[in-house]
Amino acid sequence: MDLATLEQYAEALLAPPNLVSATDRQQATNFFELLKRNISLDECLFILRESKNSFVLFQVGQAVGEIVLRDWSLIEPNNVQLAYKTLLEFVATSENLESFVVGACLKSAAMIVKRGILDGKSGDQEEIYQFIHQMLTNESATIQAAGCLFISALIEQFSSAWRNSKFSITWDFHMQAKTTFENTGLRRLLEMSLTTLHALSSQDDIIGHNFTRRLCDRFLEVSENILSWNFSSRLYRRFLGNQQSSTSFRPPVSWKDLLENDEFFTLFFKLHAKIRHDETLCTKSMSCLVQLASLTGDCMPVADQEASVKYMRIYISNMLELFSQGPSGCETNHFCTIINRLFLYRPLTSLMRQEAPLRAQFFNFLKEYTIYLTNQAMQKAIGEAQHDDHASLALIYDAIVVLLRGRWRTCFDTPAETEAVDNELVKWPVLMIVNAFIVNVLGPPQGTRPLSQEEDGSGDDSDDRTLFADLFTPLSAMICYSVGEFMEVMTINLRNSLSEFTKMATGASDTSRLPTWQEDQHWLMLILANSVVGEEVDGACHVSGDVFDHSQKIYHSGKQFCPQKKAEFLQLCIEQPTHDRAQYVSEVDPFITLMGELIAWAAIEHDVFSNASREMISPELCRSTFLCLRRFLNSTSSQLNCDKWNDFQGVPAEALPIMPQSKEFSAILVRFVNKKVLAVLANYGSEERLCQDAIDCLLSLVESYASVIASSAELFEYLNTLDIARLPNRANLMKALVLIGAAANDVELQENMFKLILVPLSERFVAAADQPSRTDIDSQIVDYLQCFDGVARASQIHSAPVLFKFLYSIIEKSIGLMRTRSHNETVVSSILQLILDVTTKVSIYIDNAEESNMLYSYLLEIVDCYRNDQIKRFSSFSVDDEDKAADLALFIEILSNVLSKDFFTVGEDTCSTGAKVVISSLEMLLSIMNDCVLQVPEVALKFFRLILYLVEFSPESLAEMSDALMSSLCQCIRLGMTGQFGLEITSTSLESLTEVVLHFGLPANRPKCTQSLAFSFKEMLPTVFETCLANTCENSIYVESCSALYAIIAFERSFFDEYVNDLLSKKSNLTARAVIESSFCELMEVPPEAGNRRGRVQFRNRMERFLSKIQGLLSYH
Repeated sequence: MDLATLEQYAEALLAPPNLVSATDRQQATNFFELLKRNISLDECLFILRESKNSFVLFQVGQAVGEIVLRDWSLIEPNNVQLAYKTLLEFVATSENLESFVVGACLKSAAMIVKRGILDGKSGDQEEIYQFIHQMLTNESATIQAAGCLFISALIEQFSSAWRNSKFSITWDFHMQAKTTFENTGLRRLLEMSLTTLHALSSQDDIIGHNFTRRLCDRFLEVSENILSWNFSSRLYRRFLGNQQSSTSFRPPVSWKDLLENDEFFTLFFKLHAKIRHDETLCTKSMSCLVQLASLTGDCMPVADQEASVKYMRIYISNMLELFSQGPSGCETNHFCTIINRLFLYRPLTSLMRQEAPLRAQFFNFLKEYTIYLTNQAMQKAIGEAQHDDHASLALIYDAIVVLLRGRWRTCFDTPAETEAVDNELVKWPVLMIVNAFIVNVLGPPQGTRPLSQEEDGSGDDSDDRTLFADLFTPLSAMICYSVGEFMEVMTINLRNSLSEFTKMATGASDTSRLPTWQEDQHWLMLILANSVVGEEVDGACHVSGDVFDHSQKIYHSGKQFCPQKKAEFLQLCIEQPTHDRAQYVSEVDPFITLMGELIAWAAIEHDVFSNASREMISPELCRSTFLCLRRFLNSTSSQLNCDKWNDFQGVPAEALPIMPQSKEFSAILVRFVNKKVLAVLANYGSEERLCQDAIDCLLSLVESYASVIASSAELFEYLNTLDIARLPNRANLMKALVLIGAAANDVELQENMFKLILVPLSERFVAAADQPSRTDIDSQIVDYLQCFDGVARASQIHSAPVLFKFLYSIIEKSIGLMRTRSHNETVVSSILQLILDVTTKVSIYIDNAEESNMLYSYLLEIVDCYRNDQIKRFSSFSVDDEDKAADLALFIEILSNVLSKDFFTVGEDTCSTGAKVVISSLEMLLSIMNDCVLQVPEVALKFFRLILYLVEFSPESLAEMSDALMSSLCQCIRLGMTGQFGLEITSTSLESLTEVVLHFGLPANRPKCTQSLAFSFKEMLPTVFETCLANTCENSIYVESCSALYAIIAFERSFFDEYVNDLLSKKSNLTARAVIESSFCELMEVPPEAGNRRGRVQFRNRMERFLSKIQGLLSYH
């Protein structure tokens, strides 16, 4: 091997572009690729000793690992050991090595160690650990760093899902190697660290001496990596092993003796006390303490209560001693994580059963620190827009909620002990924490909120309701433990706030405090909206069950409220919000009192706004008001909630915290909401988020008051003043209006809304579409299309037929727009979005074949328009043009919807009209689906799903394809199986291949399979087999690859036999040929049959045994 030639090519690769041509650079690249395939191990080791070129050393360092793994069965054990030891010695003894060279050499050494851990070919493992210890304790900082890097390389190899089935390292092999390493090597490394750290902890000054500080740093890093290790799961080793994201400390039972020594835990506390003032060491030490707090698993089983109580006592007592003055700034997040994990990973009974003095001390410390952190975190979050402590506070709030819930599952020996725990943990501590939060978000004099700092960015991420959602959620859970006191406090706060605002609005008070007041009210609204009421994922709202419990207790105490007084009180809040309501305080439920104050504020806000005093109203406060109002109205008006709680614990509905059900009150409430919502839409149309909250508030009443809304004169009065198409929220408003009309259950009301709202919009759209293309006209067309899109998204099974007929005419007109506005991507995308929502929400409910076929005929025209006018855009597509692919993703999704509908409405024996639409489009799509287009994740995923839907829902359509189209389809499926586009696409492509092979494998369809198609199946077999071996950790891919392999073998057994014979003839498989051949024979002991599902399952079970037998033996490089 000519060293000078190697270094010459390396210089060519690393030289600046102006000094080397692209041809020379490519030639150098090809040289090194060929070199790795042909170079011998001895030549690599020679180059390591002789060359000084960093790039050459990097390439050779990589090559050593690949050669040893590739020729594992052919290399003698002595040479295997020589290879990795040479790499380690080279790194340890060479000076000034580039970091990428060190990384390549250590990674190769770790790969070799892992490969030989089961068969012992890499020698005695103890030698490795002794060598590591020598590196870590060496006085040279460089060698110490190399030792840590080697440990990191080992941990990466054993802990990750890294495997290479080409070199016989399958997932099964990886898991066995990992388990062996956990029981021996990992424990050995931890013991080594503990010994060194124990010796360091006895020294007075660790930080002051450079060597001891560096030594502590290195071994803390090793300990942190080991304590953070993701140990193998006994139950889910194969299928879930790669998806375990838990970072809890779960050592195997073989480590139990190590953890039974109390010093294992106290060592890290003792060490931390001496190094906590060094931020780097402190961070690593705190990470170790975090992991110890999450100890669980076989060494600390939940059932062993005695061990749990002892562990908790050791940990809490040491923690309270170490952090008696609270954690420092750099310790805060880790400390809160410790508290969080202590409660999550240990049964809470182990905390509750601590001795009373220790338990009381801990609970008091937790309360005091939580209040302190609440003050600090909220001051920084609001005043400085710094959220590090905010994130820590969320952790400790979550932990307190876990602790509170665990309290009610714990029984104590005596009533006195029960009372003591409640006083220490529940009653006043929780209320004090909630009050601390409220004080921090209110401005002076009521609170301590600083001047707000503007958040970076815009949109929902900087919105307080989103930004502080991680605090509102646990706070709402805490509030439920003192719900009566909380409602009383919030009612007083709201009443005082309204009184102050009324004085400012009437001129009786100075308005200089108005901005501060608006911010106060904003926070009060957010707290209310996230406390006694809540919202589900689907948008449905509910009143907290604890509020009902509170009302039930009041009722059974003998205090009963008059239902008529409830209606009178709420009506007064709506119609005369500034009047004195004191007389009703004792006559209505506390929750209704609180809701009344909220409604009164909403009414005052509307009155002030209507009287042209807009400067008094903050759009952000208005948004918060709508959020709070929506949740209260929806949760107390929903018939479902009313039915759920009716006769709750013997309490009649009239006495429960729900809205009055009378028609008179319903009309008053709807009139109020209509006026408030539509006034905002008419005057604040440019405030998109405010308008959306207003629309959502209106929608919250649809379920219970649709007919009342639809018959409301105010609705049409305000709509007549609105140009809906000009509103930013036009689609959502149209959706809301259509939902109201559909839910009204009154034909006359529905027809009235149709004529007054939809017909005028349709006429204006047609008029605009008939005009020549112009920027302002095209903008109007987009606005109208978005309105119709809102109509489509409001479709339900009972309203779909009417809406389809209306939207059908819009789609018909849109075909011409696809041609005349082909140059305008916004118009094209809007048309496709409308069609997508029609096929998603409307046509799926249409059973009339004639109407469906009419839609398909228009879709075919849309396909032609897209092919003729849009497809040329993708001829020069690059990854940077991702935005241009948005309409392509819409187009593909439309085709998927068409297939999905046909699957439910058309028989299996005929090629449906929808499938013909897809086939017509597929040729166009396959012509542009190059690597660049498929690099757009959304396009790639939807395209491969479309192929799956086609072959799964309409396999008979495959016979309609030409040979060229079928060949392109197979090439695309093969590309998807490579894994370069993600795991889901790999799985989808395998499933598609299975369906295609199964279809043509049926006796009736076999004559339709062309020779070129059969050859495509044969070409894909190696990829399928390799995918099966390489992805046994990914359950979905493993199952689909087994199914695809079974289908191909059933289609033509000779394909597989030929492939197996080729594998057996490879040089690297000669040593273990007998075992490999026997394993293949057992795998194929039952001949596969096309379409035999039971046979396919049995084949997968045999594949499990096959993988177990050939791990570490079979190579197919």
